[in-house]
Order: sequence, then C-alpha cells, then structure tokens
Amino acid sequence: AEGAALLERYEQERTVRDLIEAVRLLRVAAVRLPEAGTDLARALLHAWATWGQPDALEEAERAVRAAERATAAEPAAGDQEGAAAGREAERTRALIVLGQVGHARAQERRAEGTPDEERDALADVARRLHAACGLMSLLDPRVLESMVLRTEVLRRLAALPAPAPEPAAAAAGAPVAVPDPDPLDEAECSLTTLLDQWPSGEEVPGEVYAARGGVLLDQARRAAGGHPADPRAAEALAVRAADDLDTAVVLLRRRGSAADRLVCRTLLDLAAARQLNGGAGLPSVLPILERARAMARALDDRALEADSLRRTAAAQRAVHTRTGALPALDAAIAALAAALRLTTPDSPEHSALLAERGAALLLRARQEPADGPGKRLANEAVHVLREALGRVAPQDADLGNHRLLFGRALRLRYERQPSLADLHEADWILELAARGADVPAAVSAEAWLEVGDVQLLLDRRFDSRDRHDRAAACYRRAAAAARRAGSALLAARAHHRRGEVLEVTAGSRSALHAYRESWEQWQRAGEDTGQEAQRTRARMRALESAA
Repeated sequence: AEGAALLERYEQERTVRDLIEAVRLLRVAAVRLPEAGTDLARALLHAWATWGQPDALEEAERAVRAAERATAAEPAAGDQEGAAAGREAERTRALIVLGQVGHARAQERRAEGTPDEERDALADVARRLHAACGLMSLLDPRVLESMVLRTEVLRRLAALPAPAPEPAAAAAGAPVAVPDPDPLDEAECSLTTLLDQWPSGEEVPGEVYAARGGVLLDQARRAAGGHPADPRAAEALAVRAADDLDTAVVLLRRRGSAADRLVCRTLLDLAAARQLNGGAGLPSVLPILERARAMARALDDRALEADSLRRTAAAQRAVHTRTGALPALDAAIAALAAALRLTTPDSPEHSALLAERGAALLLRARQEPADGPGKRLANEAVHVLREALGRVAPQDADLGNHRLLFGRALRLRYERQPSLADLHEADWILELAARGADVPAAVSAEAWLEVGDVQLLLDRRFDSRDRHDRAAACYRRAAAAARRAGSALLAARAHHRRGEVLEVTAGSRSALHAYRESWEQWQRAGEDTGQEAQRTRARMRALESAA
C-alpha cells in the first residue's frame, strides 16, 4: 500500500525520490503478492520513460504478466461475489498496464529498426487492450484511455510495411491462411461502435472524435497514394475526417487550457485533412496551422511547434505546385529553417527537416537564372543535403532518396558554376542511389536517369563520346526500373533519352525503336499530348521519313 501511495504521489508531483522508493517497495510487495506487479510495472514504465533504463521494460512485463495470471486464475469455491468482482477489476488494470508496457516495447523495436518484431508487439497490445475494454463499462474513464491507445497502435500497425509472405506449404491442398483484418478498418469500426453505444445525455469526449478523425485521415492518405490512386474516395474520407476533427476541437476547447496540447495535435490533423480535400479545404489550411503553432509556442512545446512549421512548409509547397508562386516556396524554406532551430541536431526529426529544406532549396534554385541567386541557392542546397545525407543511417529505408537529392544538387551546382569535382561526385553518389539495396524501383529509375545525364555532361566537358554507350546503358536500366515501379512516365523519359544517344552511337534504326517504346509509354501514361511526348513523336516522324 505504501508503494502504491508513493507511485500515486509521484504521478501528481513528479518527485524522483518518490518514484525510486515506490519501485523498491513494490518489488518487495510483488514477491509476496503477484497482483502488486501491476503497480510495479506502472512505476517501471515511468522509470523507463524518465531515465531510459534498458531492463525496466523487461522487468515491467514480467511483473504485470504475473499479476494478470494471478487475477485470471479460477476463484476459490468460497469466494464471494464482491471478491470475484475485485479480481476482475484487478485483471482489467493488469491488462491495461500490460498494453502500455507492450506499446513501450514496440517503440523500442521501432527505434531499433526491426519492423517484424514491432508488428508482433503492436498486435499483442491491440489484443490486450481490446480484452480490457470488454471488461469495463463505457463510462469508466479507463475505456477512453485504452481505446485511444489501441487506436494509436492500430494506426501504427497499418503504417508498417506488409510482412513478407510465408513460404508455400509443401503439402498439396494446404489450407489458405485467413488474412488479418485491416487495422484502420478495425479501429474505425471500434470507435464508431463506441460512439453509437455512448449513453444518451452524456457528452462524448472529444478524444473519441479526434481518434476516429485520425483514422479516417490515414484512410484518406492511403486512398490518395494507392496503386491505383482513388482521388474521389480520398476526398470523401478527408471530408469525414475533417468533420470529426472539427467536432473534436470544439469539444476539447470546452475543457479549457488543460486540453490545449491535444487541441494542438488535433488542429494539425485537421489541417492535413483539409489539404487532402481537393481545392475546397485549401484556403483554411494555413490559418489552422498558424493557430496550432501559436498554441504550441504558448505551451512551450518545441516538438509540436516544429511539427506545425514542417506542415506549414508542406502546405506552402502545395501552393507553389498549384500556382507557381515563388513567395510560397520562399515561405516554405523559411518555415523549415525555423523548425530546424527548434529541434535537437542529433534527432531523426532534425535530419528529416534538413532533407526537406534541401529539397526545397534545390527546387528554388532551379527557378533562378544560372548567375546571381541561382548560384547561391544551388550552393546552399548542396551544403544542406550533404549534411542531411551524413546523418542518415546505412539501413534507413530513405537512404536512396537522400542520395538522389544530393546528386541532383551537385549536378545543378555544376551547371551553375562548373566544377569537375561536383560532376564526378554526382556520378558516384547517383550510382550508389541507383544500385542501393532495397531502394524503391521508382527512386532507382530516377537515379539511373540522372547517372545517364551526368555521363553526357562529362563527355561534353571533354568534347568526347567515350561515355555515350554507358549513358545508353543507364537509360536502359532506368526504363527497366520504371517498369518495375509501374511508372509509364519515367519509362517514357528513359526510352526517349536512350533514343537521343542511340542516334549518335548506333544509328537511326536503333534510335527509332527506342523512340517507339517511349511513345508507347507516353500513351500508356496518358501524357501523349504533352510537350515531352510531342518531341518523341517528332523524332519518330523524322527518322521514319528518312528511312
């Protein structure tokens, strides 16, 4: 009892001495009474979050599993009804804490870069929390806490790459495994059921609408980025997400400043939902993000403020993409610079922001003429992207894209202020991007296109054709990677550039074949009326008429 009281006091006052003493007393209590393992696990969770103790989670899991087993055991024959209810309440507490410990273990697996182990941990957490919710009444405040955590777990599960398929069973006629339910659909269904069953006359907590809005937002993103993309479904889901998130903000604001941090996060999701809702929601995105940033600054939450600035930059880049307005791109670059000042230099967030700012600088440099600001911006892009690349771990899934961006920046700087060192470094880093293990096919295709272009730039520098054959081979590899990626657009560009090289090195027949393949891909991509496609068509006609 004394250990539990100290733990309660620590959770209110955050006095480290209370936590240390609570852990000591609860360890002793859990030896005699396994049910005390639930409170010991809670205390160890705090120790892990505060000090990052490496063994705290393992000990917490052992303790709370022992508590759950003790409370799940069959009651003795003479147990009264009240005692049985007390055991069920203790089991519910144990299941909730077991879910919280499992979630922390999953976060460790994520930091270690082991998605299969993270997936297993998250699936176990979702099951535990589902079981706990089934043992509580709707108005128990722990139901809300558990449902929100379970939703977060299911959203993360949906974001993980699909597990590798298991080898086919050797025996003929082996039963086909039933696929797991979609985590986002499962989360939406659970939250909708909770809302439908909420007692009339009781105000629904804003957290429920915020959680369902986040799930709908993930579904909208998936529909927008799917293969094939479904823009109508994405917009419909984004509208539903925005409605839920709007409702959540209204309900949470009624609780005053105590809910400000959650309101700020909900505003960030609301802005994302509005941005996905086609042109209809775009005018409100930047004001929502500015409101979120103001709240984060008032809370002195640097991470939230940096996140709001990062999303502001993305919204400004979307404005630039839609309108071509350079001030929007400048605003995006400034927002990313401000976000960088708010993050720790060694953090993953800082590295990601560096890459985004470098990409924005690269895009901005291309809008300027070769002299003047164009040189300065290209030089700054190289410096920022070099630093970003230096911070990427070798096993990072985005390493290929980082290399591609850096190589493009080096090439652009060469074009702005010729330096052979830049061109050779670009050749080296772009080929690394193209050949890297586990590089997405689309990134590989773009990198091979760039490597081919660099070969031609090197030949032009030395007034030779020594590298033309290598350029043609690079474009052929780019076309093959584009096919694997399902990108007819990239394949069309690769075949066209290969045709241009083959006109010089192999003659009109080989070049015509490449142009015809390019034209076929332009048609497949639905881009056959564009300027690039018409250049391909013109070269085809010229070579056909000369044949």
